[in-house]
Amino acid sequence: MKRRDVLRTLVFFGVGSLINPAHIWMSCSPKVDRDIMDEGQIVLLGEIAETILPRHKGLPGAKDARVAQFIDQHITDCYTGQERLDLIQCIITIDETAKARFKKSFVRLGAKQRFELLQAFDRAAKANKDKENIAYTNYSKLRSLIVFGFFTSEPGMKKCLRYAAIPGKYSGQIAYKKGDKIWEFN
Repeated sequence: MKRRDVLRTLVFFGVGSLINPAHIWMSCSPKVDRDIMDEGQIVLLGEIAETILPRHKGLPGAKDARVAQFIDQHITDCYTGQERLDLIQCIITIDETAKARFKKSFVRLGAKQRFELLQAFDRAAKANKDKENIAYTNYSKLRSLIVFGFFTSEPGMKKCLRYAAIPGKYSGQIAYKKGDKIWEFN
C-alpha cells in the first residue's frame, strides 16, 4: 500500500467520524415551533404562577423558579396541539375575566384581586359547573403544572423541601414535627 492511499483512508475515516449520526438524524426530524406562547402570555403566566405560589418568609416564589418558562417548554415538548391551545386559552380567559370584572389586566391587579379571581376559577373548576368552558376545565391542569414546575425546580426543591440527595441510607421512619418541611429525595 502506498503512503498516499494510507493518508487518503485516514482522512476519509477521520472526517467520517466527525459527522455525528445524531446530527444527520436531527436534520430529518420535523421542525418544532418553539414559540408556543408569546412574551406577553409568558409574563401573564408568571403572574398567575406567582399568585398561586408567592414568595413567603425568605422562600422563593414561582417567578424565582422560572415556572412560566418551564411550562412554556413543557407544553411545547409534551403536549399535543389541541392541549397546548386549551391551556393557552385558559390563560387568556383568566386575563379576559380580570378585564371584565375589574376593568384591568390580570398583571395590573392587586394581590387581593388576583387571589379572588383565581379562587373563583378554582371553585368553578372543582364544581365543574361549566363543562363546555375549556378555561374552567383546564384551570386545574394549569395549577397542577405550576405546582409541578415549582417543586421540580432547584429553588423549589432545595429551599422549600428537605433535600437529601441519593445515594443515602434508607430510613423507614423519619421524625416529623408540626411545621417541618416535607422530604424530597432525588
